[in-house]
Amino acid sequence: MGAGAMTAKEAKSSRKGRGGGALHPALGLRLYAMLTAPGARRRARRALEAMVQRGEEDPARGRERLGEASLPRPAAPLVWIHVGDSRQSLGLRDLIKRVRDDREDIAFLITCEQDELSRTDRGE
Repeated sequence: MGAGAMTAKEAKSSRKGRGGGALHPALGLRLYAMLTAPGARRRARRALEAMVQRGEEDPARGRERLGEASLPRPAAPLVWIHVGDSRQSLGLRDLIKRVRDDREDIAFLITCEQDELSRTDRGE
């Protein structure tokens, strides 16, 4: 073996301690297959029901969590902006106005973390 070359055992050993990074290809493929296989929607519903029973999810948001829209999609091009908390949304009014000055046809969808919105609604 040349300088700097590793045996297969050494290469495997060096990969173990890396942490972070991408999923192992086989795991990613298995996850994809599980999520797209027949019955995946049924499994997702069961998981969501369990989260509701444990108090980890709002039952009113079930359809949304499963990717079902509560409103029809606008015919216009859509810009989706997700903010982590309500404070981050404060600057959006100016951004939206500037975009609309150039493109009146664009629709905006602004989403925020559920817990943050709940706290804001309660005045916290």
